[in-house]
Amino acid sequence: MGGPQDERELVLQAQSGSEEAFTELIDRYHERIFRVAARIVRNQDEAEEVTQEVFVRAVGAIGRFDFRASFYTWLVSIARNAAFDALRSLRRRGRFVQQEDSFDGCAAEGYGDPVKSVTDNEAAERVVEALGKLSVRDRTLLVLREYEDLQYEEIARVLGCSVGTVESGIHRARKRLRALCGDLVARPGSER
Repeated sequence: MGGPQDERELVLQAQSGSEEAFTELIDRYHERIFRVAARIVRNQDEAEEVTQEVFVRAVGAIGRFDFRASFYTWLVSIARNAAFDALRSLRRRGRFVQQEDSFDGCAAEGYGDPVKSVTDNEAAERVVEALGKLSVRDRTLLVLREYEDLQYEEIARVLGCSVGTVESGIHRARKRLRALCGDLVARPGSER
């Protein structure tokens, strides 16, 4: 993956109408955006649809991207909104997604360990199950911080809230996850 200057140049080219530059940006971020979507909607097929929607929305809005955040953070913000839209749509239609099998498949295909300190498969399965029991907001906070390694400031931009709200939300989500997992989830040495 290229550096920030390279990314900036690609974004500027895409803003000028270069399909090749936008295709390069999609290639760089497709897998990471899919992981974010999969962890929020907890269904591989829905995550693919959300990922496609993210890039459709990004094409339409790239002219408004202003470089105040990284391009990836901007895409994650779109992914979060698209994933929440998908969840609302599923609920309105009364359609319940078979979450566990699809989501476990995402985890098994190497889309990341639910919590960095968990290494064995049985423990990882328990953490994945516990994540599924968290609210969408708590799960989203943990996905953005623990899986995607976004800083609190970046998460605040993605969610449109204050850094303090992010800090307290992550603390609360970690506490709930620990309560569900017991000794599997280590207490972090550093919150940031």
